[in-house]
Amino acid sequence: MYPKKPSFMRLKSQTDRSAQGGAKREQLKLMLVNKFKLKYGSHFDPIILREVGQFIKDGTLTEAKLRKLDSKISILVVEQKEKEKKKKEEQRAFSHLKERP
Repeated sequence: MYPKKPSFMRLKSQTDRSAQGGAKREQLKLMLVNKFKLKYGSHFDPIILREVGQFIKDGTLTEAKLRKLDSKISILVVEQKEKEKKKKEEQRAFSHLKERP
């Protein structure tokens, strides 16, 4: 049997593992952000960054949760596109009213 490690060595190895886990989560976050930017466009950076950041903070990462994240981002992007389209239509209608004498 191996001799017990001193407590300061155990703490260091736990700290190293948690630092590695944090680095892996940050790497996963960057990978997901890039994936969603390619899929939905970099125009939607604020939505993507917010949702991926929340996803990473929430704890356990599973395939089902990843699919749910993709679905949520998709819905938010569609809503944002609709808002932008409506805003453009309103601006266009307002500009036509201004042009009339």
